[in-house]
Amino acid sequence: VTDALTGLLGQPSYILWTIFQLSGLSSSKTVGRFHFNVTLTFAVASCLHLILVTFERLTAIKFTVHYPNIVTGNNMMIAVIVVWIIAFICNICQALKLYLALYYMVGLIGISCILFVAFTYMILYHETRRHQRKIKAQQVPQEEVERFTKENKALQTTVLVVGGVIICLLPVCFCLIVVATGLYSFCPINGSMWQTCSMLNSLVNPLIYCWRQKAIRKLVFTHCRRRTQFISNFFKL
Repeated sequence: VTDALTGLLGQPSYILWTIFQLSGLSSSKTVGRFHFNVTLTFAVASCLHLILVTFERLTAIKFTVHYPNIVTGNNMMIAVIVVWIIAFICNICQALKLYLALYYMVGLIGISCILFVAFTYMILYHETRRHQRKIKAQQVPQEEVERFTKENKALQTTVLVVGGVIICLLPVCFCLIVVATGLYSFCPINGSMWQTCSMLNSLVNPLIYCWRQKAIRKLVFTHCRRRTQFISNFFKL
């Protein structure tokens, strides 16, 4: 959802803001504030969703027995609602010009996200290695082997997504942390750069999922081949 909304609101508003700036229009500040609010909201939501996804993988592999009771539809819905409430609270702080509170909140969210993800994947790595050694050393039921293979593939996909999110959002988190701690009075990184990196996350995630899902990958390649053949036949006429 955050990727789709970034594509629908974040990127067009950035283009519109740039056009207004180049044209020297007075309303460019209003468009710029809207773009910043959109980018901020979706960046916070992406970090918090990243924590949820990582927690889901941790529960699936480390606490398999309790997984059906913890990861339920209602629990996930409540968690997602809380995520968006926190994201909009950050937006309200921006609107009320509570910049110090905003910097601390977003900086805390960014640091918590990175630390939680790093610690969780250390646990998942050791758990995955333990399962692999168990499968090699013992006669494990085929059903458990298939379940572990499926969960391990999902984990690898999540690792790629998490890596992409962290790389894309790292400039934003760095800016907020250095400003909140008083090291700089303003972000040392160019505004266009960290905003572009933040929105780039919405392009990276779908590409990763598309590549990792065989059915989607096959569908995309088939569609591309058909379009290529159509264009080739059109120019032959």
